[in-house]
Amino acid sequence: MMDIRMNQVAARSLITRYWPAVRAMVADVDLVIVGRQPPPWLQTSVADRITVVASPPDIRPYLWEATAFMAPFSVGSGSKIKILEAMAAGTPVIGTAEAMQGIPALPGVHFLPMTSPMEGAAAVKELLRDPGLGERIGTQAQELVAKSDWRVIAASAVAEMSRAAAQSGARA
Repeated sequence: MMDIRMNQVAARSLITRYWPAVRAMVADVDLVIVGRQPPPWLQTSVADRITVVASPPDIRPYLWEATAFMAPFSVGSGSKIKILEAMAAGTPVIGTAEAMQGIPALPGVHFLPMTSPMEGAAAVKELLRDPGLGERIGTQAQELVAKSDWRVIAASAVAEMSRAAAQSGARA
């Protein structure tokens, strides 16, 4: 849902920070942003091999065709259904620690971690260079999601939010 602020912040970061780094490292690549109700500014961001697909009836075909799902979230709140959907589709996820918060996924096993635009670009380049890596990450992520119980994920997210709230309160 692109009308949620957290998703808009991530989309803007993807377009302005991560995408230029990817394009500098990999010339022949396209960015496709798919989501419900994208704001007008995002719909007019079509440039430099960027496509915005507004409110498709089914997101799965886009996930199945993607080399990667980049998740440059800078905040860890909210549900991560979009990441779980990508993992369930077998699409390798490249994500920040905040994006993966609350998901019991291991870096390098179930997703490729990124802490900067350059690291995200390097992960895209590596996935394009080594399709076997993408297949392994995607398959292991699919297996993780298939075995995951929503109650376990929710309990983990609540525990992490409680920990973060306690730390935040200690700093105040």
